[in-house]
Amino acid sequence: MLPLNRLIVLLLLLFQLVPGYLFSQNLNLHYSIQKGSTPIGTMDIFRSDSSGCTVYKTVMNARLCLVFFVIQVRDTKMARFTGRSMQYCSAERRIHGKSTCSRETVRKGRDYTDGKKKLDNIRREVDYATVQLFTLEPEGKSTVFSEYYQQEYKLECIEPHHYRVKMADGNVGDYYYRSGICYKIVTETRWATVTSLLQAEPVATQ
Repeated sequence: MLPLNRLIVLLLLLFQLVPGYLFSQNLNLHYSIQKGSTPIGTMDIFRSDSSGCTVYKTVMNARLCLVFFVIQVRDTKMARFTGRSMQYCSAERRIHGKSTCSRETVRKGRDYTDGKKKLDNIRREVDYATVQLFTLEPEGKSTVFSEYYQQEYKLECIEPHHYRVKMADGNVGDYYYRSGICYKIVTETRWATVTSLLQAEPVATQ
């Protein structure tokens, strides 16, 4: 057993070496979204921990300039976890302020429902969702749950701290991590390659 004075020194070193936001109850991240070198939007990430319950939320606003028109998109997703188990999640997409897609997934006993009927394609407890990709590096994870599509997708580790997800719509997202936090996302879509970059050090609050 370590003497008390040596134990205190080791604890002090640990708090100096590990980023303070990893011990915080709340965490906010802000990303800029770019198409090439042109800014097209922003994304804000929120994580709140309280009494064993963790709530994650993402809000993305983007202005997509296509060939003949411009689309204003707002995506909002949230999920609530108790321990490592997802209890609830929702996702909504608005185009020009009008809701075009809305999903809700609710845990009921051992099953998940869409708020009304059982979702038969979810055959096990959800322990990792796309809203977590920003604040929790998916080390050891092989799947990620999509709040929009209400199903799990393969999560591939390309190399240390670099992961890839392929969604049903054909979009491919590459996520890059530093100290457990995602600092860059490169998304390949049918219309463009979009890069989301973390704009500052994570903001942690109690």
